Amino acid sequence: MNKLARHSAALIAAAALALPVISSAEEQGEVRNGGITTMLKNRDYELVLKPTVVTVFVYQDEKPAATQGATGTITITQGDKKTTLPLTPTGANALEAKGTFAKGGKASATITLAGRKPQDVTWALK
Repeated sequence: MNKLARHSAALIAAAALALPVISSAEEQGEVRNGGITTMLKNRDYELVLKPTVVTVFVYQDEKPAATQGATGTITITQGDKKTTLPLTPTGANALEAKGTFAKGGKASATITLAGRKPQDVTWALK
């Protein structure tokens, strides 16, 4: 490899390393309650699905986020069955909806914490 080719290769490699890493807006965050966690910016949303209740725990900067005054809806899609329910605050950092749920499928929610903009969150259910 000649000198020009080596310098060009080194320059290209350095430029590639200098580019910011691009990732999905949704990442998996820390699991605290045995659920499935999606992280958006600095907020974690952990979904815990039980046969008759779905609970979403909310964490901001790795600490419980207050859900008093929060609103939201959650849609659970399992096979060709789609159920949309309101989420209501429960506990210090949780929202919940009651219904009948099975394993598998997907969930999506729009959650608005008091004084904040709404956030759309999705989870793949196991």
